[in-house]
Amino acid sequence: LKAVGMLGDAGKGKQVHNYASNLALDSNVRVGTALIDMYAKCGALSDAQSVFYSNFSNCGLNMPWNAMIGAYSLCNYSQEAVQLYSEMCWNNIKSDVYTYCSVLDAIASLKCSHFLKQVHGKVFKSRYDLMDLSVENAIADAYSKCTSLGDVRKVFDTMKDRDLVSWTTLVGAYSRCSDWEEALVIFSQMREEGFLPNHITFSTILDACVGLCSLELG
Repeated sequence: LKAVGMLGDAGKGKQVHNYASNLALDSNVRVGTALIDMYAKCGALSDAQSVFYSNFSNCGLNMPWNAMIGAYSLCNYSQEAVQLYSEMCWNNIKSDVYTYCSVLDAIASLKCSHFLKQVHGKVFKSRYDLMDLSVENAIADAYSKCTSLGDVRKVFDTMKDRDLVSWTTLVGAYSRCSDWEEALVIFSQMREEGFLPNHITFSTILDACVGLCSLELG
């Protein structure tokens, strides 16, 4: 199913699904989770929903819930992803790194700063279980897209470790908030720290050059 998802071929996915159903394995949590993820990557959201709501909407394990939240987020159904996350919390199903990365991506798309604060608070309370850079980067990115520059900076400054995504997110936050000079300063600091820019970093910093109307820097 992972291989089919990488191919993005929903037709092949349905063949594998039918075979799993014939063996009565489609209700297995691991298989069901893989089915939801596969259908999402194939852009077949309705099929992913069918798998989840047929077999796993009452499941107490977080794997199929995570897969369905991730499916909504991947297919740009951000409101549905946030609603399902709320339902997951209501049912006292434990969130993990995958849950938070998916729902934070949805929140970033919605630019819902109020709900972001709530989720950030949940992560903070369980931070000893979720000391994961990907979650911290997702929080910083969501704050950036909500144009909450001070919060992005706080998250960045409290990171024990940083990677290229962390730095690029901070550069993008300053550029998005029209503080282009500071974006250039951070870009220089990033390079001094030994991080090589990627295409996203370059796109972001060139936007800052446009904001400054600086052909020379560009």
